[in-house]
Amino acid sequence: MRLILDIYRAARQNGASVDVLGPEASLEGYQLILVPSLLYVSDDFAKRLKASKAHILAGPRTGLKTADFQLPDGLTTTGLQELTGFRTTRIDALPARLPIDAEWQDSRGRVSVWREEGIISAKAEGRCSDGLPLLSHGNQASYLTAWPDEGLLKDIVGDAMSKAGIARHDMPAYMRVRQRGHHLIFTHYGPQTATIPDSFDGEIILGHRQMSQADVTIMKID
Repeated sequence: MRLILDIYRAARQNGASVDVLGPEASLEGYQLILVPSLLYVSDDFAKRLKASKAHILAGPRTGLKTADFQLPDGLTTTGLQELTGFRTTRIDALPARLPIDAEWQDSRGRVSVWREEGIISAKAEGRCSDGLPLLSHGNQASYLTAWPDEGLLKDIVGDAMSKAGIARHDMPAYMRVRQRGHHLIFTHYGPQTATIPDSFDGEIILGHRQMSQADVTIMKID
């Protein structure tokens, strides 16, 4: 559950409008699908992920249990392997107090809690201090092989948004945005005044760009 919240927060920090869906929900119309630690991935869900044409960011531990919540033979992520180019061969539980240094592109951070080793048939990205890769990037999906800290995760999710054609924004803490049609709805929960980033361009039809606690602003966009 915590990793789900971490990935949700990272998407919000990059200015994404996020919907939380169940595995049976329609995936039509989504540019990016985040699949954080969904232990059981059915064949039907894997097929619908592929058919969605969306970019996918999954892991760690996604697809590593059977429908009976057992470990599959060979620890293979069979449902997502074709999309991510990664097959798990080993899973380690890392002590939270003993994180491993990691780097990805220009970002530096640490990974902890969960980390996987595996066979990569796609592009390996990033590197942990022990030499293992941080990300496997296939044609349509990327797979996180470990649990990154907040800074690394924000950058990785932001890159996934860019690959999916979604604009990134550097959001103030406690400010959230949701898109409904041609309208952006901003809400601010923090105790300090915050300003909607200039990267959001549109006509404000309710509220103000500078927002106090509990303020709501609606912006009309093209």
